Amino acid sequence: MAFLWTVSTVSTCHKCLCCSQKRSRRNACLFLSPNTFWKVRYQATVQKIWANLDAFQQAVTGEWKGFEALFDPETGSAIEVPLTSLPDEFLDWNVKPLGYESWNSTVVRNHQLYRKHSRILPSVSFDADTVDLETEIYRYNLQEEEGFLFLADGSYSKGPVSFRDAKVGMPHIFEFCLVASSGAPMRYLFRFSVDIQRCKLWGDVQVFLEYRDGEFCDGNAIASGSGFTEGFSSDMPLSENLIQGEWYPKPVQYLYPSGYVDEQPHGPIVVDKFASLPRQLVLLPGNVYVKCNCSDEQSWNLEVGHVSTEGRWISFHRKYVDDRLILCFQRICCKA
Repeated sequence: MAFLWTVSTVSTCHKCLCCSQKRSRRNACLFLSPNTFWKVRYQATVQKIWANLDAFQQAVTGEWKGFEALFDPETGSAIEVPLTSLPDEFLDWNVKPLGYESWNSTVVRNHQLYRKHSRILPSVSFDADTVDLETEIYRYNLQEEEGFLFLADGSYSKGPVSFRDAKVGMPHIFEFCLVASSGAPMRYLFRFSVDIQRCKLWGDVQVFLEYRDGEFCDGNAIASGSGFTEGFSSDMPLSENLIQGEWYPKPVQYLYPSGYVDEQPHGPIVVDKFASLPRQLVLLPGNVYVKCNCSDEQSWNLEVGHVSTEGRWISFHRKYVDDRLILCFQRICCKA
């Protein structure tokens, strides 16, 4: 958990930072009013909280084993693995995987998040010596990359801070890590592109469902693949009925680009319409969704979320005004 931080005296530096936060919160209020997807009754009481880097490092570090899939941004349908990645036997058996077993090795060192993604290619052999892997490495500097914001539970959001220099037709890449369960660590990792000018998802949406499977070892614990796993991408997409109704949020943690986190109480949320719009809201298997919503010409919201069948809704948001990042926040809600 992040920890409370209170002071009895305020330095000149803190006064400047406080003024900056007030301006950010004033702009952020544009997003906290009701919209076409839900009605929000909102009141704010601000408490200063520092994002806890040590807690984030402990929560995010490890070997994360799971399944990854690509989804069509308009229909939400899972995309089949290309034939070029399948053994000939799969073609003979008419086996058509909708994703891959995957492994993300994650660690924070020297204020840098390191993520090594290992994709286990489908195989007809269970021999560890013959497992075929595709690997990608991602590095994010937590001190220098202003657009990387994180929480103590291991959740984070990565994306541009400003779009003022964006070119038409040049999509921007976003990455979200959403911790769905902390008891037995489970998380969803989202990676996708957005066309800012058109306010639409652009290209396939990549989603991982992962469980922590040991201490960080940079993927050396990968023994073998199962040959073929259906994974969550074969499930039914998130049902609109599951998210409709009245929800009661816990205090919401608002992250500002300066590094501060505000925790504020939030009134009940009534979801009376969660209509799927092409390239704006995509309901996916695994009870997750991706939403790109423009409230007007100057502001828009990017959001990912997971809704459990037990009545728990967790979402992560990025809010922009005048082509600049204003804040991110995570919201956890329960039904009555």
